Amino acid sequence: GISYLACKMCKPAEGSDYDKVGAIQMQGNASDASKTGRIGNTLPYSGITKITVVSYNTGDFDPNFNIALSATAPVVDTTIPDSMVNAADMTTTKEVLDGINKYTTVYNVSGNNKYFAIYKNTSGGLYWSSITVE
Repeated sequence: GISYLACKMCKPAEGSDYDKVGAIQMQGNASDASKTGRIGNTLPYSGITKITVVSYNTGDFDPNFNIALSATAPVVDTTIPDSMVNAADMTTTKEVLDGINKYTTVYNVSGNNKYFAIYKNTSGGLYWSSITVE
């Protein structure tokens, strides 16, 4: 089976646009790693080739978060890894649905990575509804 560790997450305010799309709020913090929202696996996948994150935003800025990968050990803990997935390895598409921006961000990754973690180590929140790991 797969086991996950997550922290600094909550359900958005009831009735909000984020609640209506079924999103989960991940806290962001650019200066204190202990206050950074994160989610990742603690038991290995057989090999990660792609990670897709569906997120939402009611403002005019694109979502920002980072992904860390490892072939040997879980990368989701209280320290932010030095090595993150290169932004050049991702593509993001945007749709507007009933006044809320929906972003689908796809990271194509190489190597024999078995562990991933998504970190919101920037300011503001990340509202996501799905994370697919292939």
